[in-house]
Amino acid sequence: MTAALLVALALGPAAPDSDEVGEKPAWLEGVESWDEAPPSQEPSPEPTPLPEGDDAPPSWLEDVETWDPQADGEPEPSEVPAAREEPVPPERTGTVTGAIRLVGAFLRQRPDVRELGVEDDGLLAVVGRIIATQEVSERVEFEFNAFVDLSRAPSNLGGTFATTGSFETPYRAPGLTFALWDGNGLQGQVGIDRARVHVDAGPVALDVGRFPVNYATTTLFTVNDVFAPFSATAINRAFKPGVDAVRAGGSIGRNGALEGTAVLGTDEHGRVAWGRSAMLLRPSVVALEFEWSAIGGKVAERWIVGGGLQGDLGRVGIRAEGHLGVPDRDGDGHDQAEPLHGRVAAGPNLNFAWRSSTIALEYAYLSDGAQTPSGYLAHFGERFPDDLPYLGQHYVGANTGAEFTPLLRGVAVAIVNAADGSGTAGAFLSYSLADEADLALGAYVPWGASLTPTALRSEFGASPLVIFLQTQAYF
Repeated sequence: MTAALLVALALGPAAPDSDEVGEKPAWLEGVESWDEAPPSQEPSPEPTPLPEGDDAPPSWLEDVETWDPQADGEPEPSEVPAAREEPVPPERTGTVTGAIRLVGAFLRQRPDVRELGVEDDGLLAVVGRIIATQEVSERVEFEFNAFVDLSRAPSNLGGTFATTGSFETPYRAPGLTFALWDGNGLQGQVGIDRARVHVDAGPVALDVGRFPVNYATTTLFTVNDVFAPFSATAINRAFKPGVDAVRAGGSIGRNGALEGTAVLGTDEHGRVAWGRSAMLLRPSVVALEFEWSAIGGKVAERWIVGGGLQGDLGRVGIRAEGHLGVPDRDGDGHDQAEPLHGRVAAGPNLNFAWRSSTIALEYAYLSDGAQTPSGYLAHFGERFPDDLPYLGQHYVGANTGAEFTPLLRGVAVAIVNAADGSGTAGAFLSYSLADEADLALGAYVPWGASLTPTALRSEFGASPLVIFLQTQAYF
């Protein structure tokens, strides 16, 4: 049969040339060409070859047709819907850290002071802290700070070497501090320095408990800091003592704010006393590149009204604050026997790129201070609770700092009683031992007329020469 077919092909008519279309040969009659297919018909796609060998489907699937969703008129799904995610509540964060501070100092008395029986001495203090914070919810936070304060000093550790336990303020209820011992120059205390609940209620923020409050804008003579203020010569300001208070504040418009604070006060016997409590209102506004604030209300044994400002004029920073005070020892009205008094402090400050250095100058006027050294001792007994530790009327001061290396920084401060010419100047170097530890070495040198057996002749003349060493670490 194959041979006959070959003979037929050889003897049949020749096929037309590729460029010429001829009539269909007789042997192709009945065979439709691809071009002669009806217009309405589409060529059938070639079937997808089935895998062979090890990948071939089992024999029982040979007659099973695959599902074509469009063949039945069903829409093809465009996307698999994502699984519904349940909201995950935010994780509440909290921290527990500690801090320890050790300070030691040698006090060298002037010869004429030693003749009065005051000997050279030294002091040593150790303060340990446990600091905890906890985010209770998205709008509520809790802060807790407990301390133990152990010290040995010839007198109360106030002013330059003030520690948490050495602050004497009517705004801390005595029930939260416990004395371990007190006598022969030794003091030991354990207590709670801060215990605050902070609530962020939308436009209003609320603080309740024991926490620090500071309305000062200046850095040396902080006359508007009426709650446990620091001395201008304090060598450690890391933890301002907390007071028992309730504070609420919020913004007013884009540039304004209003804050109100009520602080519980106690008398010498630890009983709650209105005369030693405080209620203050502080509105503020930002305008002309300055923050302008006012302050008014009642503090321990007096009423005050005043304000402050802080801002920059080019490269020069300006800070000022002050108030008018009305004595009211018992909280029942103005004490006519005591005159009104005014206090104001102001000065410029400059920051330089060189060594990250700073310098600040301030002047302070305290109208209720003694005009002459003969009145210093009398004024000392008339001061108000939480008063600044100054006895005169006119003061000037300066402080400066510079970063010599990334680990070594120097600081200097000086204050002068402009009326009697006495003063004290200090300088110290602070070296960073680690990320959370530093070591400071420094000294304070006083000058001025010394005291006599019967009177002071200057405010700072009888102060000792002080050389101190301090270290502080967080863990």
